Amino acid sequence: RFLTAANVVLTAAGSSKGFVDGPIQIAKFDSPIDVALLPSGNLLVADRGNLRLRLMGLDGKLSTIYGNGDSNVLSEPFGVVADGAGRAYVCSFDKNLVWQLKLSVTECADGDSCTIDTCDKTSGSCKQTKKANGEACGDGCFGAQICNSGACQTGIPKDCDDNEKCTSDYCADNVCKHVPVPNCK
Repeated sequence: RFLTAANVVLTAAGSSKGFVDGPIQIAKFDSPIDVALLPSGNLLVADRGNLRLRLMGLDGKLSTIYGNGDSNVLSEPFGVVADGAGRAYVCSFDKNLVWQLKLSVTECADGDSCTIDTCDKTSGSCKQTKKANGEACGDGCFGAQICNSGACQTGIPKDCDDNEKCTSDYCADNVCKHVPVPNCK
């Protein structure tokens, strides 16, 4: 769950107990116990009951990035942190272990649309290279966007409000999204 700027509590993902990857509207967890926010804005979730580390992406999808439900692969994850250098650390409740995982190159993203983010898979280190002035940045949800002195200069935000109180409205990839709020009346 999360708290909006208007102090409204909404469900980000999950509905009932179980295991389902895919769009957050149908996603299911079994005892999600810890989260770690990545520089990219994606969220790692330690899903203890499903014996998996899962990624809740800004694209509105939930996916398993480590574990397969077998306790010999990942057993009762109960804590997760990310170091910002392309690695995550996951604690096991019953095996008394800490796993170090290398995240994909997209998890090296620093959240700055005026940098090109890369990850050295051998060392696990991230590198950010500044884009040149005038290069495009952003996803088109804020009008014409260009890099200027290392910062993304944005235009007027796209209005995605559908005037329905039971949807969470946002823009992604220049498309307005309207996600139903569960149990909204």
